[in-house]
Amino acid sequence: MSYEIDIREELIIHNVNEKTRTAAARLTDYIRQYNKMDGLSGMQIYAMELAADEKIAWADDEISSKECGYIFTDTATGAPLVKLIEEDYTHWDEEEDVQVILNHLETAREITLRMDCSLLVTSETSYGVAFWQEYLERMEPEDIGSYITYRSAEFYTPDEPVCFYAYMDGKCETPEFAEGVDAVSDCRAWHSYCLKMKIEGLQREEDAERLAVLVDDFSAKYDLETVSSDIADGSFTMDEEMGLLEGEEKTLIHDLQQLADFTASIGAAFSLRGEFFSDTGDFEFMSLGAEEGKVRAKSCKF
Repeated sequence: MSYEIDIREELIIHNVNEKTRTAAARLTDYIRQYNKMDGLSGMQIYAMELAADEKIAWADDEISSKECGYIFTDTATGAPLVKLIEEDYTHWDEEEDVQVILNHLETAREITLRMDCSLLVTSETSYGVAFWQEYLERMEPEDIGSYITYRSAEFYTPDEPVCFYAYMDGKCETPEFAEGVDAVSDCRAWHSYCLKMKIEGLQREEDAERLAVLVDDFSAKYDLETVSSDIADGSFTMDEEMGLLEGEEKTLIHDLQQLADFTASIGAAFSLRGEFFSDTGDFEFMSLGAEEGKVRAKSCKF
């Protein structure tokens, strides 16, 4: 069985001693492993930046006008594993080739990796926090404490917990959500890899018809693919990716509450799960859920 992991991570290394040099070498292994990682059946890079001193290799969804090529391939078939959203392929300028950077990473003084990606895995793999946590916490704080910082957020599907992790000033932190969205109100936009809603227990045809109108209106407003024809056998399920513009998070919460209120009025059951990344690349997150018919938002920023 395959499952998807969406990861946002950032690693910054000030390479000043032998311990930080080993971290740079480990980063080289980390990036190269995606060409041969056991259990990795697919990968998308939404945005990536690898910087070493003045050299930068990058990938994002703005390079479709350039000639594109592959960097990671399936070792068995030769098929490309890494591609950008909207079918664009990962591309590196010849003078800023990621392989050139990797070959000299250990000698660089300032190193940064920033990446948003999705992995499709069939077994346990060494990625994100699973790759870095034990290594960082095994090192003595006086060796790397002020020289290495790491932040990661991992969203899992199907329904599993969101994993937040930060290593700063020589110690690990597990950031937690707070009630409401005010803590991240300066976020310009959101993207969700996971908006799941389920309504069960529709008893009457007129209830299904009324829900169909609400679903179509909701989907049209947020440009979703879900339509009223998805209502069948007394139940309705939505499972979508979606984006929000600045300020739309509060409107979304209001609109979801309307659906929850309608569900309660007809005696049906309503469940909701939504996980959102800041669309600016920052470590700002929002989680939506429903408790006793009330749509609740939580936010986290670190």
